Amino acid sequence: MEIAEILAFKERDERPCDYVLSVLHSQVADIDRRVGELVAMRAELMALKAKADRLPGEATCYCRIVEHANTNAPAMRPAPRWRP
Repeated sequence: MEIAEILAFKERDERPCDYVLSVLHSQVADIDRRVGELVAMRAELMALKAKADRLPGEATCYCRIVEHANTNAPAMRPAPRWRP
């Protein structure tokens, strides 16, 4: 949609600089938000891995991580789908 808006400026014989800067600002803010979500998810996964590394491993168990999972822990939410 942004490209069509930028081209519309030319049709109106206007300069799109302020609009382009606004789009850039919005895109950078969106990237910053997504990076923050990924950093938080990485921290959760690293904590889970550290906990899993301390669990006893038994040859007869299905999966020590699954069997020792805390059923009271909040479920991880799936990340929102990225839209270009």
